[in-house]
Amino acid sequence: MLLGGLRDMRAVRTVALAVLLTFVELRGQTLLDAVSADESLSIFLSALRKAGLASFLNVSGFLTVFAPTDDAFDSPEEFLERPDLRDLLKLHLAVGRQEEGHPVQSMEGARLEVVTHEHHSFVNGIQVIRAEQVLRNGVVHHLGSFLQVPERLRLSGAEKGWPGWIAERGGKATGRLSFSGEAMVFSGHDLEEGGASSVRASFRPLLNLTACAGLLLDLQSEPMANSTRAAPLGLQLILKDANSSSAYESAFAVPFSQGGPPHSCSVFIPLRDFSISRADAKACEGCVLDRSRIATLEINVILQSGPFHVRLAGLRAVRRALDAPLPTAPSVQMTTAGLLKLIDGTIQTAAPICKEGYDKVCLAMYSATARQVMVARGPAQTLQQLRGLTCAGLRRGSAWSLRRALDAAHADLAGEERILDVRYPPEAQGSWLLPRGQRPPSGLCQGLVDRTSVDINLELGASDRSSLSSFSGPFVAMSIEGRNVQHRQVHSPAECAQLCLETDGCASFDYGADGFVVGECWLKWANRTSAGSAFRTHRLFDYYERQQASAATSLPAGPAKNVVGPTSSPELSIPTSGQDPPKEQAGSGGARTFVFGAALGGVLLLGILLGALFIFVLHIRKGGRARGRERTGRERTPRAPPGNPGVSGAPDPISPVDPAQLPPTVSLGSAAVPPSIDIGSTSVVVVGHPVRDPTT
Repeated sequence: MLLGGLRDMRAVRTVALAVLLTFVELRGQTLLDAVSADESLSIFLSALRKAGLASFLNVSGFLTVFAPTDDAFDSPEEFLERPDLRDLLKLHLAVGRQEEGHPVQSMEGARLEVVTHEHHSFVNGIQVIRAEQVLRNGVVHHLGSFLQVPERLRLSGAEKGWPGWIAERGGKATGRLSFSGEAMVFSGHDLEEGGASSVRASFRPLLNLTACAGLLLDLQSEPMANSTRAAPLGLQLILKDANSSSAYESAFAVPFSQGGPPHSCSVFIPLRDFSISRADAKACEGCVLDRSRIATLEINVILQSGPFHVRLAGLRAVRRALDAPLPTAPSVQMTTAGLLKLIDGTIQTAAPICKEGYDKVCLAMYSATARQVMVARGPAQTLQQLRGLTCAGLRRGSAWSLRRALDAAHADLAGEERILDVRYPPEAQGSWLLPRGQRPPSGLCQGLVDRTSVDINLELGASDRSSLSSFSGPFVAMSIEGRNVQHRQVHSPAECAQLCLETDGCASFDYGADGFVVGECWLKWANRTSAGSAFRTHRLFDYYERQQASAATSLPAGPAKNVVGPTSSPELSIPTSGQDPPKEQAGSGGARTFVFGAALGGVLLLGILLGALFIFVLHIRKGGRARGRERTGRERTPRAPPGNPGVSGAPDPISPVDPAQLPPTVSLGSAAVPPSIDIGSTSVVVVGHPVRDPTT
């Protein structure tokens, strides 16, 4: 009887191991593997292949896929012939994970609204019929129908061209208008001491924007080779209706760029942001823009010295704010010197504009630089702390709050004391600014900038393949404990591989591929051979190993002496609030991962023990009843003690996951990024920068 119970306990353990192996096997699948194997997604897969998007499902990083099942299509042939097929499919792909309470930014540009009602989830009103199939590089949600591309009213650009646009200038400023392909180019030279350059469009018939939420501008930030100052270009956007000559103004900014190819970016300006201009405020007190009779639109450059170059690819009106993407910014490779130059140049350029009362232009310039810092690439620890400052400033949403955030960022970079909050207006005072060295809390930067073009290389360029071609792997759900050379937050395994190739003594790396550690890159000085028993399973990480034979034979006994440690940067040393991560905790949020790992191991062990106990009790009761029947009509004989003298004890249960091996949590990272541009290579580091007066 006891032998039977032990056999059943072994069966329980076998089933549990099979479940774990199935989980690991599923984690090893890519999105393309899973979609290809799912018969209910055959039409969706055919459409992806026809549109040239199927390879996206094999990218490094993390994608969220909203996949309509075959039942969603009444006529698959007509669907596959749609002229907007590519844009429609990109609407079903999103970079990163869905964060609860936040819209999902799709690759098409529109944001998707995810709501839950009576235990059912809906994406833009379409029901999710099967959710959360987690795979190696993303997650798949099955939809009962396909999403629709939002309607956007084309005002200028693309197939409509640029009819009715003319250039104007005043004072000593110059400005000219030209056209390149489908884009309009507005360029010239502006002066701080006076004058303005502008382009204007007249609409005949009048525009009716009553049903629209705002305007969407598609821009390109072209390199400014002769730029005297590293700062975004601030522009006024003015609307006038046919009822009067009053001007209603808002503003936007073209992000700074120096060297390399143009960067595409977009700006959404809500119509509610347009207010009466300063010049017309007294004469037309209480006036409101008549959205049903828009007559003209102007773009002005004011009070900024040096050459300017604005490339406007298109102008559209959108019905809902969610139909427009989040604000975008170019992802630029920056050194500490480059960051100092950008922040200093922005403050020096925008401050005089604020003084003249153009608050919206000033706010747009500060916001553009803050977002550019958020998506910049460079010294990881430095950028993480700067992002906390800029995100806090963007959350508050005023020009003075962003000015204080940028002042603090500049002071931290230059090793100076921050300006006291009492030096700022009341709207910017208080303890909302993160202390120096404090890690930004989770969710602080969520929904402030579109990271789609930053977190994934949509063209799957050779750079993603070339760096990984030097490594064996991935070894899914495997990791080397300790043996750390360096720790960085990256966007893809390819970026982590490139870091390893550039770092002396790096023989392998662990890449955070699941859960809260996505994007963590841990460079190791050991490989599988030298690590021995330290090479072990870890459900959140994938392991990659350099293929060169010398990497395994020339390893030092510990981390290389000339390798930067996980809490220092070759660019800058800023005091941090904590020490190096523990040897077996690869990250910064260990408490949450520790609790999760302990709970997982505990539940698994408890389930096995309870199952074995239940089976054991059943065998005892069954054996007792059988013996009772056998004794009927016979003389009772002594019964031997229960058990099998040849069995010394029950088999060991499955070992639970060691919580100490689980890394802490980090914010979401993702895939490959476009070629880098170093705007700091020609800049001058500001040394001993004096404490600036925030009023100047």
